[in-house]
Amino acid sequence: MSPLPSHTLADLAERFGLRLRGDGGRRIGGVATLANAGAGQLAFLSNGRYAAQLAATEWASGSIPEVHVAGLVVLADAPGRLPKEIREFARVVGGGVPHLWHFPWIEAWRFDHDVLPEELPKEARTVLDQVRIAINTAAGLPAN
Repeated sequence: MSPLPSHTLADLAERFGLRLRGDGGRRIGGVATLANAGAGQLAFLSNGRYAAQLAATEWASGSIPEVHVAGLVVLADAPGRLPKEIREFARVVGGGVPHLWHFPWIEAWRFDHDVLPEELPKEARTVLDQVRIAINTAAGLPAN
């Protein structure tokens, strides 16, 4: 089996239209769960009914002081309004983190098409701006 590709933080920031502060040359060679992330790994929580709740609880307990949580982003998995059960779950978990954002459905992503940040709907661009500010604030950096 060939090794997985690695990307620099600068590559990821550019791909997602984010401003990078710090070492853009740092390589990310893998992903892991929040509790198991090590050097060179980026932690993602997705597609797990309780992953966000577990992460928020773990973060709030102070058991992982090196992790700074900016908030929870709930990404729509279909067009239209989120089902009541998901809205309620997001509200409960979102109460345990500093911010809760709802990111709208992006049809092009369904087919793995790239969308430039400026081509995203206004609602999505607004959420990205708010997330960017919260990340900078959580990291102790200026908001802009």
